[in-house]
Amino acid sequence: MKKILTIGIMLLFIGMTISSSTGFNLEKQSSIKKLDGKTLYVGGDGPGNYSKIQDAIQDANDGDTIFVFNGRYIENVNVYKSINLIGEDNRQTIIERDQPGATVKITTGFVNISNFNITRSNDDIGGVTIIGIKQPVSISNNVLYYNNHGVYTSSCNQNVTIENNTIDCCKRDWARGVYCSSGSPIIQYNNISRCWWGITFSGNSKGWAINNTIFDNVYYGIMTFTAEPRIANNTIFDNLEGIDSGSGDKSLIENNLIYGNSRYGIKALYHPTISNNIIIWNGNYGIECIEGTAADIINNTIAYNGRNGIRSYKSSPTIIDNIILANGEIGIYYNKGSDGKVIEHNLIAEHNVHGIYCRMVDPVVTNNTVTLNSIGIECYACNPIINYNNIMGNSEYGVYYDYYLGHLDAKYNWWGSADGPSGIGPGSGDKIGTKQILYTPWLTEENPNAYPRFNISNLPPEQPERPSGPTYGKTGASYYYTTKTTDPDDHILAYCWDWNGDLIVDKMVGPYRSGEEITQVHFWLKEGEHEVRVKAVDFYGWESNWSDPLSVKIIKPELIIESITGGKEVTVVIENVGDDDVPNVYWFIQFIRGIVILPKHGFKDGRIDMIPAGEQRRIKTGPILGFGGFLIPIKLEIRAENTEQSVDCKILFFRVTIKN
Repeated sequence: MKKILTIGIMLLFIGMTISSSTGFNLEKQSSIKKLDGKTLYVGGDGPGNYSKIQDAIQDANDGDTIFVFNGRYIENVNVYKSINLIGEDNRQTIIERDQPGATVKITTGFVNISNFNITRSNDDIGGVTIIGIKQPVSISNNVLYYNNHGVYTSSCNQNVTIENNTIDCCKRDWARGVYCSSGSPIIQYNNISRCWWGITFSGNSKGWAINNTIFDNVYYGIMTFTAEPRIANNTIFDNLEGIDSGSGDKSLIENNLIYGNSRYGIKALYHPTISNNIIIWNGNYGIECIEGTAADIINNTIAYNGRNGIRSYKSSPTIIDNIILANGEIGIYYNKGSDGKVIEHNLIAEHNVHGIYCRMVDPVVTNNTVTLNSIGIECYACNPIINYNNIMGNSEYGVYYDYYLGHLDAKYNWWGSADGPSGIGPGSGDKIGTKQILYTPWLTEENPNAYPRFNISNLPPEQPERPSGPTYGKTGASYYYTTKTTDPDDHILAYCWDWNGDLIVDKMVGPYRSGEEITQVHFWLKEGEHEVRVKAVDFYGWESNWSDPLSVKIIKPELIIESITGGKEVTVVIENVGDDDVPNVYWFIQFIRGIVILPKHGFKDGRIDMIPAGEQRRIKTGPILGFGGFLIPIKLEIRAENTEQSVDCKILFFRVTIKN
């Protein structure tokens, strides 16, 4: 990650965070009606317990609780009474569909379903299906596994709450984690993964998706289609695409952390508001505005995306108060669209090609700082207005104008020097490229208002804790190390690991939230003493100090197989002939060919905690039962760490003979 040295002072006065003051901590708007009836039991061994959930529902009254003990219940459950349906453990209390359709269907309100593993729904409906319910329903603390959709809702209002569930669709074709075909349910604090779409809003849904973790889905983390949801405080990563606002006219997308998605962080259509998000490390674009979009893009941090920070094609977004930093090619790509839209109060820095590229569109570019790019602003076949910006430190051109008709209004800008721009200009500031650029008069000092309007200071992260993990190991083995730190501004962090004590970054991983404990795996190929350190970097490039070092001794195991003997079992003696103790010795004994009943599957394996230097350890197969080696050759293979040996042998029922 690159550190922006030339604008370090500036970054003391600007910043961005997702904080508790702007986040959501939504309380349920409608609580489940108090259910104070009797309790019925399903499973277990108590007298009078039911064997099927549906039988218990049949005998229950409104207000009753049905408690289900651990077990597998193969049935379709229809909840048509106002009850609490509670499982003993959401990993071991399993409801599996018996007939086509929903595994659990809810057809009335005042229902609470929690602590189940609900699986194998089909027919384009959910593991839990809720249709047309206006009274409170709560689906909480469940595991929804291998369903066509995890939860399916239709025509439900905000009294329906889906929270604290783990939803894994196992990448079934067309599966959604939560599918809101209409209505306005609240979807919060869920982990949703391995679906085709994590959450889908359609049919004019105005639901809320807040505080969810949505990752590793085949296509979209969240998809909206003819819907206007509120999408806030979610962490969305490692999907093909983060959020697709689809044809939702006024979606609100705010305070999300969106990173590591293969294509883009957000694809915007129509008129969403995109604000206060952190959109980093996505494959192509941070935000893509497709044809017809009039998005408001405000107060976001858009950084380290593969190609463009913001890409707009035949669209007219308003881009205000954003930090657009170190995206692979272009900060803002503005191609066609409506004239007169505003790009203002943005920091646009460290792009390999352009800070801003305008093509056949005339936005108003004002009060921005455009710095440390290859070309600050390039305009092709268009006449935008470029005034009152700080255009400085760009390596090739501050402004380049590729249009032979008309003139480009680039007056009242600061070019990095009081004597004005260079190139066709008279000064020593950033270069301007063609005579059609009108650059006089210029500002003789930096415009202090040409930055995002934040009052949050930026400070470097705190020094990370010394890594914790094994201090002794062997070459080629993997070991896990943990650390954590905090950022004074609560910014997102990456961690830089030094595995060899040379204070050079060997691996960078992230992003992580401030205060989150992180774990990294590593192996060494060379023996010796190693020092492990780690430092943290926020997304502006500000670095912590290196952590205190953890010393790790790595040895190369020197083991030999000293002897192999037969009898009623095979005994192998392993000797450590090196100078160092060898920890965690994994061994494997296998019979090749023949008929071997014991040991099971013809092999035995295990682990020795430690073989001290100069000592031996015996490993045994246990009882042998089989036949081979007389007409059919049979071999015995032994492997342990860097040593292996094979011998011919015979097995006759319960006895093994090793051939010399």
